[in-house]
Amino acid sequence: MEQAEGRESRRAFGQYTVAWLDVLGIREEAGRSQDDPVQVDGLIRLMEDLGKIAVAGNSGRRAEYRAAQIEAAVVGDALVLASPEVSDAALQVVALTVSRIVMYIVQRHRRFVRGAIAAGRHYHSERACFGPALMEAIHAETHLAQWPRVLVLPSALSSRKRGMYSYIKRDRSGLSHVDYLLLSSADLAVGGASKGADILPTIYRNLHDHKDGIESQVGLVGPRDRLKLLPRYYTLADYHNRFVGGISSSPGVRGSRRSKARREWELVDAIEQEALAREGYSEAETAQILSELDEIAAEFVKSLKTTRVDIRRLFKELNPR
Repeated sequence: MEQAEGRESRRAFGQYTVAWLDVLGIREEAGRSQDDPVQVDGLIRLMEDLGKIAVAGNSGRRAEYRAAQIEAAVVGDALVLASPEVSDAALQVVALTVSRIVMYIVQRHRRFVRGAIAAGRHYHSERACFGPALMEAIHAETHLAQWPRVLVLPSALSSRKRGMYSYIKRDRSGLSHVDYLLLSSADLAVGGASKGADILPTIYRNLHDHKDGIESQVGLVGPRDRLKLLPRYYTLADYHNRFVGGISSSPGVRGSRRSKARREWELVDAIEQEALAREGYSEAETAQILSELDEIAAEFVKSLKTTRVDIRRLFKELNPR
């Protein structure tokens, strides 16, 4: 009888989509401010807030997205996100949650996140989170990510659809990462349009905050670490400018004949449609909301050019000529 009860209470791995997110700079700040109660309180609140943001989106309307709800745990200066299935829906939900967390940290604290998303065997409870998928994500964040971004590892991607994820970018080395600027912009666009709100100031402010965050972190890099850390933020600034340039390089319409701008707007459209589907909107409602978003596109792209990072000025040490 006791053996049977022991077997029933044994813990077991499940199949999860897991993200490991390291909040850069928190460890050093905690060490510096351990005797400052105000600073300590702020750091604790930040990590608590991240956990709340992670689970805030679990009340989606559609069944396939409700099944992919997020569990979260704070581990040191990092956050673990876990969705109890391995599927395209789970990856989309985890990636969207990542984008919301990244932008929250950028906006409130001018900090960035480095991490990775993997899929596979994992155990997650209120007391422990552990498993091969989490170990894979931690290893990738530590050894592969390099600059502030969240990698998407092959284990989390369906081989059948590996090249079809509109919210994932791939670099020249073949590594994939979450295009969180695209995801967060589309997320805000859908949320604002569905409520009849003016979304332009919010998206514009988000991009300005991201630019300010990059410039702020570069300013904090000390002389001894500049050659080590500046290239990482240079790459982040390049990602920022490529996103801004991609959607502001046309005269101001989604139907631009310029291929780069057209491709970016097609990706935005795809993300918006996916987000609306996730919230349970009908095809007619989706078409109406997307039509409203098209009407403000011209005004949007005109304002975006001022959010570009001046890479030549900011990183002049890397290119003295």
